[in-house]
Amino acid sequence: MGVGGDNSWGAWPHDEFLISPNKSYSYSYRIIPLTDSTNDMTLSRKRYAALEGNTIPNITGLTEEEAKQLIINSGFVPGKMAVGFGSTYEPGNVMKQQPESGDMMPTGSIINYIISAGNNLALKKSVTSSTEESGNPATNANDGDYSTRWCASNSNKNQW
Repeated sequence: MGVGGDNSWGAWPHDEFLISPNKSYSYSYRIIPLTDSTNDMTLSRKRYAALEGNTIPNITGLTEEEAKQLIINSGFVPGKMAVGFGSTYEPGNVMKQQPESGDMMPTGSIINYIISAGNNLALKKSVTSSTEESGNPATNANDGDYSTRWCASNSNKNQW
């Protein structure tokens, strides 16, 4: 908790060091074997050329086939497909993608997407549950926000 904060015994990190669940992140690593004659410090300071990359296209609103074709034509690989509810997009069209459009990624990177199943009839309707964990109330179960969740207050079976 103290990494990027004021101390290491419980202070939360400063806002600029928080990792947001609604933002795309990409990292790359280069692994090089070391030998007994390698100067580790010199090698750690070496700068490498950036990998060749492309800008991720916006596939939201497209049909799955149109989205796959655009992903491939842009030098990327279609990834996992999931289905979700989204009132903004027609059923069968892409409603969300990960990583988001506009980000720069290495050629050959995978783009995952969610296909709309239409309107969510339970969205923001009243909710009841058997229990709820503090900070994760039952209303989070159908609030339409992918970064929130409902959680039972204990590990008993048959929670609802």
